[in-house]
Amino acid sequence: MFEALSIIAILKFIVQLLLWIIGGVLLLVLVVLLIVLFVPIRYKGEGHYDQELKAEFKVTWLLHLINIYVCKDGEQQIIRGRLALWTMFPKSKKTEEVEAKKAEDTKSEKLKEGGTQQDSRDVTVPHYEKTKGKEEKIQPQKSKKKTEKAKEKPSKSKKKTEKTKEKKKKTKEKKEGMSGKERLKEIWTFLRTEENKGMLQHIFTYIGRLIRWICPRQASGWLVLGLEDPATTGYITALASIVYVKTQGKFQFTPNFQEEIVQGSVKFKGRLYLYQPVYYIIRVVIDKRVRNMLKMLKNQ
Repeated sequence: MFEALSIIAILKFIVQLLLWIIGGVLLLVLVVLLIVLFVPIRYKGEGHYDQELKAEFKVTWLLHLINIYVCKDGEQQIIRGRLALWTMFPKSKKTEEVEAKKAEDTKSEKLKEGGTQQDSRDVTVPHYEKTKGKEEKIQPQKSKKKTEKAKEKPSKSKKKTEKTKEKKKKTKEKKEGMSGKERLKEIWTFLRTEENKGMLQHIFTYIGRLIRWICPRQASGWLVLGLEDPATTGYITALASIVYVKTQGKFQFTPNFQEEIVQGSVKFKGRLYLYQPVYYIIRVVIDKRVRNMLKMLKNQ
């Protein structure tokens, strides 16, 4: 009786321990997922152009745990990435030298192994092995006939595979035969049906929201532009006036109708939460119309 109780107690302890481990793993996964979704990716950059481009761009995440820096000054270009204290790229000269040495060592080892394999092939075969080969060749004629009959009778599984292959070939031929115009017509007719009306509007609304979400919250700059044709500069100034109004004067544009010139400067700063794009993608994919369209595009 005492032994049975002790076994039950041990089993309970093991079950509880396993449940604690599973719960801990699930909690850890949930915490990591929440950090990835709700900790913002911060970015900032600035650029200046006057016959040469000078630009800087920086991305950080989780208290600079991941840090990416890009800089361009004329012909010089720097790209640097860090994970905490370790540099992901560019690699230092020491690490490159170590990797080159490792590659050389592996090559030399492969060459040695190849030499040993050739030596083993050159070894003479003993007499009893030769006799074995002769004995194996001498087989009764009945077994040969059976194998030939078995080969002649194809199995049901092979027939099924051949049928599926033929169907796939036919579908491929149909796809290749269709021109680009015909495919576009099919897509257009699919979109014009009553069931799929408003689908494109549904997709574009979420794309617009996503672009707004990605756009920087703080931005300012100026541009001086002069082109060969003064009419084109006039059209660009008309468009720039809309940008000036929407940005509340943060972007300034000064046209030059007398000479060709391009000068400008930009500064921007923003942050991006990953939960919002994930939410938008889910909202688009959940729609039945979108899923039907994706199936239709796959079948084409």
